[in-house]
Amino acid sequence: MSLLQLAVALIVGIITGVLGNAFYQWIRNMLASFTDRLDLKGVWGERVSGYGERLNSIGSIRYDLRRQMWVFDGTNFHNDGRPYCHWRTISSHVDRVAGRYYYIFLNTHEDSGHRGYTGFGFIELEKHGRTWSPVRGSFAAGNPGEAFRSHSVIRIDSVPNGIAERLEVFKFLEEKS
Repeated sequence: MSLLQLAVALIVGIITGVLGNAFYQWIRNMLASFTDRLDLKGVWGERVSGYGERLNSIGSIRYDLRRQMWVFDGTNFHNDGRPYCHWRTISSHVDRVAGRYYYIFLNTHEDSGHRGYTGFGFIELEKHGRTWSPVRGSFAAGNPGEAFRSHSVIRIDSVPNGIAERLEVFKFLEEKS
């Protein structure tokens, strides 16, 4: 086989691979449109069950096309509205059979400026018709003295700016929990 034939075969192979992948993605998207839908995207407030400090968190869920997964990133706050820690999703999975969104996150404490630990959480999804939506969740984090914690998951309009707006959202979350 000459060098020219090898180059032509390589170019034809690349074009065939790209077209084959595009066709696969098109079929995959068409099939997905016939299945149940996920209503995860948005800003969500969480209210931890029980009493204590740091009962509220605010995070956003979005689909990260580059990583091909749903990411849930956010901030946990002291009850007075000051940030305590920030989390960033590093891995996730939606299990439509179990009705759960599972995620693993890296956590950074506000006062330390570095990653504090890795945690695990899940969000229960409730099906309404053909659409799955978040309703409540739980997480396990590496904070000293803490165990698995349950919380509500409530959609809010946007991420609040400043402590006064956060405190209003916290009141809203408390009422809805």
